[in-house]
Amino acid sequence: MKKLIAIVCCVGIFSVPLAWAEGPLASIYDTVRSRESGYDWTFSAALEYLTGRLDTSVTTRTGYLPFTLQRNMPRSRVAVTLPYISQRTTIDVADREGRLYQVNTTGTTSYTTSAGLSDILLKGAYDYKRQKDGDKFDLSWVGKIKFPSADHAKGFGTDETDVSIGAEGFRRLEDSQWFLMGDMYYTNIGDQPANKLNNEFALSMGAGYQWPESHYLSASYEEKTALSEDRPRPRNFIFHYGHPISEDSDFTGNIIWGLSEGAPDFGIGVGVNVRF
Repeated sequence: MKKLIAIVCCVGIFSVPLAWAEGPLASIYDTVRSRESGYDWTFSAALEYLTGRLDTSVTTRTGYLPFTLQRNMPRSRVAVTLPYISQRTTIDVADREGRLYQVNTTGTTSYTTSAGLSDILLKGAYDYKRQKDGDKFDLSWVGKIKFPSADHAKGFGTDETDVSIGAEGFRRLEDSQWFLMGDMYYTNIGDQPANKLNNEFALSMGAGYQWPESHYLSASYEEKTALSEDRPRPRNFIFHYGHPISEDSDFTGNIIWGLSEGAPDFGIGVGVNVRF
């Protein structure tokens, strides 16, 4: 399988705008740039490569190519992500929103290699607080739905609908180029036939630095509850780099480093965001 990518997530400590227009693993800071740009739309594409055993008997390798179109409104955003996936995996591992999870404990060593459409994502957010309006931080309420559009017979997804609610935050430090980010989500995970999956609580936090009119770097820590009973929690470090190509477009790159057996060992990716 070709080594592809990873549009990644940097998330952090205080408040919010969404990162969806830049893909499932994008940095919250990319969304801030889209929201404050004044453009009505943001389109993004990314290439992502993830690999790891995830406490199973076989190494899973996944290439993920999400295309996202986001409508930017004065205090809200709505986004749709149409992803393509190429994956070698077993029935013990499933992808959700471009991430890998252990969902069974059969211990099988047989695997399948397939490619096709992954699960379509619908997401929306409302800006409850905004730093530019005099609040101390940005804070957005978020909702998202994962539709089971992937072909589960090929080993993609969980073949069930997932519904998430949460909050995302962002804060620029005064008289500084530093910023803080964070998010929290609760997801009702659809149960597979004869396989009850745990609902998920996810938290991430991080910080970054923006050089004036230039590139930016950020790092974050994220942790999620395991979907299967008595399995390790997914825990990661994520490093994100962004560089403006022009006033209305950015290049992004990222690395994800797994910290537990419940997470992928490694991921890398590149992406582009275009506002219009």
